[in-house]
Amino acid sequence: MKEIVDRLKNTFTEKEESVKLLANLENLRASASIDDVKYRSYKSDYAQKISTANDEISRIKSDITSKLHTLKQQVNATKTELENLRSEYNSGNLSSNSYKQSENDLAVKLHATKQKIFFCQALLSASSLDTLGSINAQFTGSISSAKQIFRKTPIIIGALALIVVITLIVFFNRPANWNDTIKAVAPSVVYIETDNGTGSGFLLSSHGYLLTNYHVIDGAKTVSVTFINNKSYDAKIVKVEKDKEDPVKIGNSANMEPGNEVVALGYPLGIMGYPAITKGVVSRILTFNNGNEYIQTDTAFNHGNSGGALINILGEVVAIPTLASGSAEVQNFNLAITVNYARPFISEFLGR
Repeated sequence: MKEIVDRLKNTFTEKEESVKLLANLENLRASASIDDVKYRSYKSDYAQKISTANDEISRIKSDITSKLHTLKQQVNATKTELENLRSEYNSGNLSSNSYKQSENDLAVKLHATKQKIFFCQALLSASSLDTLGSINAQFTGSISSAKQIFRKTPIIIGALALIVVITLIVFFNRPANWNDTIKAVAPSVVYIETDNGTGSGFLLSSHGYLLTNYHVIDGAKTVSVTFINNKSYDAKIVKVEKDKEDPVKIGNSANMEPGNEVVALGYPLGIMGYPAITKGVVSRILTFNNGNEYIQTDTAFNHGNSGGALINILGEVVAIPTLASGSAEVQNFNLAITVNYARPFISEFLGR
């Protein structure tokens, strides 16, 4: 995988350097600082380099797609091995210890292969050097953490080891492209209606705790929550009486960097059904004098998005849409309060 990442990194670097040089060239021409002959020559050269880089990116992603096909075949083969192993054990041809050790080994193998699949899927979504860096950092950290846990898990406690492996497989079974990410998160995003207005929120735990912005429910006497299936539930200010949907995953907003892609999910303008989706990038992280910390993004927020989810490519909530620009003088200046700032409030109710 390192070879593929390095190829992408080098190609994105070459392309972005050529794009910058081409932009500088256009500025020189606009200021009449370069003659037409040199301008046409340089422009042709830079355009050719960009085209070559695009072709190479296509070839690399084609190689990744082929790798994905091979990895999926490996997953199916490992699953077949697991089924055969269980049949052998159920037939009495394997001892309990041999079965547990072999099952643990196959589970580790299956997890490692799936993790490579998620990594490949994420690489296919990379569109720049910044997004590639973010994906590589997120998955490299996850893989390293998993390897450390597996190394420290003694085989002699077979049952516990198996639980750890299964937990890790579930934990790492996260979508890594925007279509799958949105489908996974959307059911956890809710439409909130009070006697004062409307907004959005998202499910924090399977016990029914929701998170939204304070101004969405400030002064409300009645609150109702509607899920993607259009089923509505009466809610209290601290808890909704609902425990059947999967909660969102909370990310780490400190890992977000300028240029990282993000998606906002919510219910603007009081329109229920499937959450509205808008996509943009992180501009920067701002800390105001009052201590509030926000992600600034060009992701569109509309009235009613407030309190919803701003997620990364892994489907983790990294911020909560709070404020949208709304004047001719200010465009695409939208703020979402970071989950790291909100984490103490989350911990107060969830104990985590």
